[in-house]
Amino acid sequence: MSLLLSFDPGKRTGWAAFHFGDSNGCYAKGIFSYEELTDFVNMLSGQVRIEAIVVEDYIIRPGAGNRGHARGEAMRVIGQLEGVAARLGCSLIKQRPEVRLVAAKWAGYKVPRGHMPDDMSAELHGIYYLRQQGKYTTVLERTRDRGN
Repeated sequence: MSLLLSFDPGKRTGWAAFHFGDSNGCYAKGIFSYEELTDFVNMLSGQVRIEAIVVEDYIIRPGAGNRGHARGEAMRVIGQLEGVAARLGCSLIKQRPEVRLVAAKWAGYKVPRGHMPDDMSAELHGIYYLRQQGKYTTVLERTRDRGN
């Protein structure tokens, strides 16, 4: 079995795991602290093959302020995941934050007002990647296929 892991990095890092190539979507998700993240990935990589790691990119834009990320937790998590991907020999894919909104439409999810839960964001980043790889069936496609 091989997995796709996706993350929304930060002080509270959302994560989601998908069976790679299974179009049924996410099978597990949650939230970790920075310290818990390495232990989780190490434990998992000892049991299954990790095919790819997807992470929401964090870009510092001039004049935008730091929006509460003064300690750089998101950047630290991304660096940690870059090291894990290099050690495991798997791909690390960085995605812009807004792609999760496209994925929410594909999945038929209602996007909450305000801050999106970290685990939901991580799941949507995974869905976006799988769809780009042709390995995720949208809710519209599933509905259409049931109607035929």
